[in-house]
Amino acid sequence: MFVNGNKIKSGQEVNLNAGDRVIIGAELFVFQTPGNAVDIDQDLAVSEYRETMADHSEYKDQFKKATRGLQGAGGKEISLNSGDANSLEGQMVEIYPLSVELEHLCMLMDREYVDFNVVLQSDKVTKAGKDDCSVKVKVINRNENPVQVVYLATFEFKRCYKILCDELYFLRDAVQAEEQYVVPFEHDPINLLFDATFHVGTAVMFPEFLVYNLETDASEKQLEVFPAAASGNQDINAGTLEVTWTPLPGEDGKVVDIGSEEELLGKPWKYKVHIKQALQLSMICDICYCEYEFFGGDLFATEAVEFDERPTRSPVLDYEYVHSVECVTKEFIAWLKEPLEIKVYISLDVKKPKALVSTENPKVYDLICKDLKKPAAKVRPDTGSKELEAEMQELQRKLAALVAENAEIKKANKRLTMQKRIAMAAARDAGVKQYPETGMAAIASAAANEPAPPTAEAEKKTEANGKKSSACVVQ
Repeated sequence: MFVNGNKIKSGQEVNLNAGDRVIIGAELFVFQTPGNAVDIDQDLAVSEYRETMADHSEYKDQFKKATRGLQGAGGKEISLNSGDANSLEGQMVEIYPLSVELEHLCMLMDREYVDFNVVLQSDKVTKAGKDDCSVKVKVINRNENPVQVVYLATFEFKRCYKILCDELYFLRDAVQAEEQYVVPFEHDPINLLFDATFHVGTAVMFPEFLVYNLETDASEKQLEVFPAAASGNQDINAGTLEVTWTPLPGEDGKVVDIGSEEELLGKPWKYKVHIKQALQLSMICDICYCEYEFFGGDLFATEAVEFDERPTRSPVLDYEYVHSVECVTKEFIAWLKEPLEIKVYISLDVKKPKALVSTENPKVYDLICKDLKKPAAKVRPDTGSKELEAEMQELQRKLAALVAENAEIKKANKRLTMQKRIAMAAARDAGVKQYPETGMAAIASAAANEPAPPTAEAEKKTEANGKKSSACVVQ
């Protein structure tokens, strides 16, 4: 218990005055006496509540446990120095009171099966370090089988928090005014929190065999998908990803046999990658795509495939791309010896709850009345009126139409989310086709009204004059 931000020890007695703020558990109360009501600055009271929860939060101990348990798929622990730890701890403690508030808010909206945890997460698996750690909010829907879990960035969580706080205000206002209000489905906690595309896990492959122009062995096609590395979450089975690399022949129609790294130096290298599908992911999804970085830091992404009609845990992607290097360097061989991470992103199959969040939902109505300290019998609207029932049915019909329209818009927005990545890959292909000798560099030069880079023929002439070039085009 806290009074005006000060912790009250067990057995300690405190005299309360009108206007004192009292925190019991996660609830904030204001003490008032009959005939001596005091106006309270609500913003100041809420700010004091959050600071108190942050300063005395039991999550401080959980943060220490989280940092000790944060590790990559290989079991390597991620160590944080004091500066990084303090920064992350500050972020977690800031979010923690909001997560407690939002869990209570979901309960008032008849969504008591939604839980929140503030966790540390690393986007990388094999090379995870302190710079890759970030604070995420783990949101759990226990009403689905399998249980649905999403990891929201703090800015996204805060956005959802503000929207749901507004909706609760509208519900309370409607109850007090004895009016009707229906929360739009797009603002329903289930849709708002879980209808998001997020990083569910990472598949790891070791591409050193690509040095020798070998095909992917049948026993190595299925790559284990490690869950997005969050503290205490590494042992969860996140499924597999089927990936195949096939060497392609050169201009003579043959695939060159490579017996050592030295034999590959200076030679062309060309492979086709095929990401067929993910298998037995931890959750059912309606959208899935993958992305990975190739040599040089270029980001490649599969098409975001939709499965609206038949959501699945084993989405088929059938992504193919041909990667090539005109002349292999030591740097490229060194890159092939490092693990290659392929991130898997999904959007969950969100089902509309049977009961809407509205003042017509008896459970929501009674919970809000209780929260407002009002007797439900005195403020319940007259729902027996035929006129009101007819109006309500018409509103529900319009709402259903708007929800359907909004669903189509959201599908389009999800597709647009990946357009930039896909456009980058398409531009890269177009650059190679239009400027086969100089690739994307020629496009950049043309856009800047600068002379095009020298072609391979010009490079040969330069080399003949005693100048050497080690330029390679990587696709």
